[in-house]
Amino acid sequence: EFVGERRLTDAQIATIERWANEGAVEGAAAGRPKTPQWADGWQLGKPDQILEMTESYTVPASGTIAYEYFYIPADFKEPKWVKSIEVRPTAREAVHHVLVFYEAPPDGTRTPPVLQLNRDDSRAPRSNTGNRPPRESKFVSRLLATYAPGTNPQVFPLGTAVRLPPGGVLHLQLHYTANGQAGTDRTRVGMIFAKEPPEEEMRVSQFLNGQFTI
Repeated sequence: EFVGERRLTDAQIATIERWANEGAVEGAAAGRPKTPQWADGWQLGKPDQILEMTESYTVPASGTIAYEYFYIPADFKEPKWVKSIEVRPTAREAVHHVLVFYEAPPDGTRTPPVLQLNRDDSRAPRSNTGNRPPRESKFVSRLLATYAPGTNPQVFPLGTAVRLPPGGVLHLQLHYTANGQAGTDRTRVGMIFAKEPPEEEMRVSQFLNGQFTI
C-alpha cells in the first residue's frame, strides 16, 4: 500500500466496464461533480525560490522528439530543506514528462537508506537523446521531483523535508511530444523551504524495472 495511490477498486473497474458495455450513456446532470478550480499560478503557493531553465527550447510541430537534458545552477550557499516542490512547464501541452534530479558534492557522511535498490533491475537502457545529452557527473544524481500531466505539487509530510546540500545543480530530463503546433518551453521549478531542519529527513527515490520488455 502506498500513500496517495490512485488505484481503482475491482468494484469501480466493474462499474466502468458495465457502463462502457451499455453504450457509455451520459448520466444525470444533477449527479455530476463540480468542475475543479485550478490555480492560475503556483499550486503550492508562493515559492521561496524559483529555478528556471537557462534557455528556452523550441518544440517542433511534428516528428519524434528525443529526450533533452537541461542543467540549472542552484547556487545554494548553505543546505536547504525542501518542504514542497512543483514543476511547471510553460508549454504544458507539449510536455510528456519532466524528471528533476539534484547533483551536488557531498558535504558530510550520510547514513545509508534502509531500503536499497536492486541496481541490476533498475538499470534502464539509455534513451535516445537530442541536442542536449546528459552530462557525465562526478556526483550522485538524486531524484527530487517529477511532472506529467495531472501531477500535483509534491508536498512532503509534516515534520519532514528533503535536504539539498549547497553547491549543486538541478538536472532536468525533458520528454517533449509534438502536437501539430510548434511552441516554446522554459520549464521552472518552485520550492518552499523549511525554516529549520525537520524532525525527519525525507529521501526521494524511484522504483523501476529497467529489464522489463514486451
